[in-house]
Amino acid sequence: VRGGIPVFRVPDTQAAYGKIARVWRDKFDIPVIGVTGSVGKTTTKEMLAAALSPLGPILKTEASQNNETGVPKVLLQLNQAHKAAVVEMGMRGVGQIAYLCDIARPTMGVVTMIAENHRELRGSMEAIADAKGELLDSLPATGAAIVNSSSPYYGRLRSKVSGTIVSYGGEGADYAAENVAHNDGGWRFTVNSAPAQIASHSPHDVDNALAALAAADILNIPLADA
Repeated sequence: VRGGIPVFRVPDTQAAYGKIARVWRDKFDIPVIGVTGSVGKTTTKEMLAAALSPLGPILKTEASQNNETGVPKVLLQLNQAHKAAVVEMGMRGVGQIAYLCDIARPTMGVVTMIAENHRELRGSMEAIADAKGELLDSLPATGAAIVNSSSPYYGRLRSKVSGTIVSYGGEGADYAAENVAHNDGGWRFTVNSAPAQIASHSPHDVDNALAALAAADILNIPLADA
C-alpha cells in the first residue's frame, strides 16, 4: 500500500490492465458490439452509439482509443446504467484483434471497409481481411456478424462466422439503401422501408449507417427509431 492506495506489482502492466478490464466486463450481461475495419471504424462506432441510443445509455470508445490501452480503458467505464457498449478495435498485426476481443468479449461484430492502409503490416489484402476477421472468429455461436456484402472479401469473412451473419451495403443485402438522395443536409435513403438520414456528405457513410441500423434491428430497436 502506498499513500493508502493498494499497489500490485506485475511483470507486464499492459497485460494486467487488460485482465482487469476483462474481469470487469464479465460483470455485465449486455450487448457488446466490436467494430473493426481499415477505414470508417470511428464513424461507424459513433453511428452505432446513436442508433442504439433508444435502449438507454450506451458506452462507446472515446475518439479512436482502440488499442491495448484504449479498449480496457473504455470497458472499465462500464456501469449498471449502460444498456450496451460499442468498442472500436484497431489492428497493427496478426493476433491484435483477437487479443482485444479476449478482453471485450463482443457479442456482435461489425466489419467496415477493408483497404490497403495496413498492407505494410500484413503483406496482402487477404491477410488484412483475415486479421480483421479475428473479430468474427471471436464471436459466440449466439452472436451476430455484420459484414459488407459488396466487399470482395465478404466470402472470406463469412467463412469465419459460427453464428448469424447479416449483410449490408450491396445489392440483395439484408440491409441495403434504397431511394438514395443527396441534399444540403447530407444523404436520405430508406432501408427495409424505414426512412433514414445522415448529416455526412460522404457516400461511404451510407454503408456505415446501414451497419449501425442492422445492429439496432438485431437488438429489436425499430428502424425508424434507430
